[in-house]
Amino acid sequence: MTSLTELVVRAPDVVVTTADLSAVRDALRRQLHHPAANGVDLDVRPDVVRDPSRALGSDPFRWSPATVRRSLGLASLDACASGRYRTPAEAVASVADAAVTAWLRTGWRQFHWEPWLARLGLGARSAVLAEATTWASLLWTMLDWRWLATEDLLHVGPPLRRVTFSGRPVVRLRARPDVRIGRRDIPPTPPGGAQGPSLDEPSLAGCQGRAPLPPALPTSGPGGVPSEADGAVGRADTQTLVVAHRGAPPSTWRAELALVALVDLLAGTPRPTSRRVVGLWPEAGAARWLDFGQEELELGARAVSDVVDAAVGSSGAPSPHATARTSSSRQRVIASGSTGDPPTGERTDGTGTADGTGTADGTGTADGTGAETEPKNRQQAA
Repeated sequence: MTSLTELVVRAPDVVVTTADLSAVRDALRRQLHHPAANGVDLDVRPDVVRDPSRALGSDPFRWSPATVRRSLGLASLDACASGRYRTPAEAVASVADAAVTAWLRTGWRQFHWEPWLARLGLGARSAVLAEATTWASLLWTMLDWRWLATEDLLHVGPPLRRVTFSGRPVVRLRARPDVRIGRRDIPPTPPGGAQGPSLDEPSLAGCQGRAPLPPALPTSGPGGVPSEADGAVGRADTQTLVVAHRGAPPSTWRAELALVALVDLLAGTPRPTSRRVVGLWPEAGAARWLDFGQEELELGARAVSDVVDAAVGSSGAPSPHATARTSSSRQRVIASGSTGDPPTGERTDGTGTADGTGTADGTGTADGTGAETEPKNRQQAA
């Protein structure tokens, strides 16, 4: 098992309680309310942290090799992890052919691009397959996929997670991890226990996260697991979310990864939760990660609030928070006391699938239903 694989399967040392989630949910209801933004719809995804104006909308969607590569690449990785193929280079063409054949026979579009791909000539189809093969092959080399599949921990291409705040403006939070790695009732590391791979390990070159890893949780419960008095009952729902990107890590990588975890938690069932978010940039050989605790919860919420303020301002509607939040990047979004703004409604959808409407999922890669975005702020990979 590689060191990076060890990182993604090791249980995080922090837990977000139901009280933490309730607090950030209530804070967002207040912070996202802009009375003058009537009729404004915003689509907040992790990639728009770099360019908030993109929350207002994007160019019409068109299928292309870049918008197909994620869904086709992930399906190929899943086939390789299950042992059906040795490498993505062997799997991509077969997976694409099987999808088109199933559509022709039943009319069911698993990926939505089947009719488009079926109409392509040989040259254009080869370009699509080459793009997906390159994307999947780079990702295949970074993790021990077959070990993860053998341990029944691997969930490739999990559903889109969505949370909607219905008010002024309507704010839709959306994120889709590429891989969800779950654990079977693994507790956080007890005090004095193993701290996982060191950042100084040569095999983890290019990785960056918290250094050192955060201390273990309180030990008021058996075996170091928080008790009910700590706000977390028994063992937390523990998972790692993996998100693959193109290029190199941007300067906003922490906020983008925090937003992925925030949407995942808000869209899920309220319960004590432990999340690690791992961002992979295979082209740069780089990895970044966050263990999602109170600080990261606030970081994700602050990113949402800042994007909405900036997008509302660019739409021409005045922002009531613009003056009060002259340095919003340094303010805590989770705060006691009301702002006086009426709360917005909220709707969550934690089980939605790609709907073929042509919007991107915001994780830095195309989700098979929308255009992909390339990081604008490229920095040298570690």
